[in-house]
Amino acid sequence: MYPLILVGVDGSKYAEQALEAATEMARLHGSKLIIATVFSFPQSLGDILDTAPPMPNDVAVQLKDMLEKYQKQAFSSGVKDVEIKILSTFTPLMSVGATLVIEAEKMNVSVIVVGTRGITGIKRTLLGSVADYVVRNAHCDVFVVRRGT
Repeated sequence: MYPLILVGVDGSKYAEQALEAATEMARLHGSKLIIATVFSFPQSLGDILDTAPPMPNDVAVQLKDMLEKYQKQAFSSGVKDVEIKILSTFTPLMSVGATLVIEAEKMNVSVIVVGTRGITGIKRTLLGSVADYVVRNAHCDVFVVRRGT
């Protein structure tokens, strides 16, 4: 049903719950699982630079370590094919959600799995929501994990 599953993670408990759900889906369907995180360069850089600077090495190491930990968890849960990706966004107009949606379409993903804190009202309006953006703009199915604390 879902040959290629993309799950967005950021190290939060909400993302880890999404990873748990995506891992179970991948195991049950025999799917390939892509675990991805998005690094956003400071928006002010997009106003003064034409091209993105290299990602800071310490950030790249932290993100890679996080993804490798999640990859091991997925393998130990029985998923046979797990890939990890660090995505980045540089332009001020490109959000984390937009980056996930664009990359998912490029990879021809069949479902995107994201977690959410369940923020509503004015806080969501001010802070935005990766899950909300993905749901409204993805080319494929989206599975939103709304588990409690």
